[in-house]
Amino acid sequence: MDIMKYINYAVHAVSRRRRILKNRILSYKQDFEDKYMARKYTITDVAADLGVSCSTVSRALSNSPGVSEKVRDRIMEYAREIGYEPNSKSHQKEEEGNRVIALIIGDIRNPFYGELAFHIQKNFNENGYMVMLFNTEYCVDKEIEFLQLCRKYRFAGVIMMTTQVEKVNAELEKMDVPVVLVNRNLNSFQGDMVLLDNFKAGYEATMHLIDLGHRRIGFVKGHTSSSASRQRYEGYCQAMKNYGLEILDKDIYYSEMKIESGEKLGEAFLKNEDRPTGMIVVNDSTALGFMSRCISGGIQIPEELSIVSFDNTIFAQWGKVPLTSVEQNVVEMGERSVQMLLKRIENPEKEAERIILKPMLIIRESTGKPPHRSGKK
Repeated sequence: MDIMKYINYAVHAVSRRRRILKNRILSYKQDFEDKYMARKYTITDVAADLGVSCSTVSRALSNSPGVSEKVRDRIMEYAREIGYEPNSKSHQKEEEGNRVIALIIGDIRNPFYGELAFHIQKNFNENGYMVMLFNTEYCVDKEIEFLQLCRKYRFAGVIMMTTQVEKVNAELEKMDVPVVLVNRNLNSFQGDMVLLDNFKAGYEATMHLIDLGHRRIGFVKGHTSSSASRQRYEGYCQAMKNYGLEILDKDIYYSEMKIESGEKLGEAFLKNEDRPTGMIVVNDSTALGFMSRCISGGIQIPEELSIVSFDNTIFAQWGKVPLTSVEQNVVEMGERSVQMLLKRIENPEKEAERIILKPMLIIRESTGKPPHRSGKK
């Protein structure tokens, strides 16, 4: 009996020592892994954890200019804390992989967008960046989806022409990727913008027709959510008000910014015998479609109807009657937006910029004096 007690005691003792030894080995293993096999952080991880761009982390770690002292200290401290040491080859590879710019626009078929995209891509290519185009078709959900994709894959930056809705504003506030808005003014957006003075554009287009003698002038609006369209209409209203001219509800039209939409607009215009003598149209594409249908319907341009549009694209001078159009300075707009985004990438902490470009009216054969109408004002 005593022998059995001794054997049981010995078995329990051995089992207990095995458990202690096993736990000790596991502890040593964990210590070893923590010390010698720690997670391999990348520059992308560091940037994501701190909410900055990879290029900012790179400049901070290499003591290059373009990073504020506060941000540099924060990056250096975090790198020491996690034991991050950049490998020169992988570091270079990661930076090269982060030199992609997103260009988010409404419709590349619009000649204005096509020309703007050309100049933006050209300028970024000259600075070592590639441009990826996202076509939203003016769909808010697509805009949000593309912005989320840019955040997920940490694009170097975004240039965007957006619709103005709260859903997009809310998404822009979440962006940890530099964003520049072009030709869109969002009051709640506190970042960088390159804008055309669209109020002045609408005002000058209207004043051109008033100076020619027109007193009944219609206006074709674009997307109701577009700040550019809204501000041009406000400029039109102000010019009409300044000269005491009445704005009739039936002279205000709505159209998508496409040639075929302009043709439908022309069809509706022809059905109305009591028509304005002058029309201001949302953009060249719509105006060309509108003018073409009016001409085929027997209206003489500009003898019976004068037309002014916006954008001054290359097609404005190639219509059946060359279009009078407001120049948006698309080359300068593209160059300025690229310069602005590059400066933001180099210095994420700098103050926000807002550049406003001046419009210029290009007068061609689509505008002239109004027809004489006996018995009518």
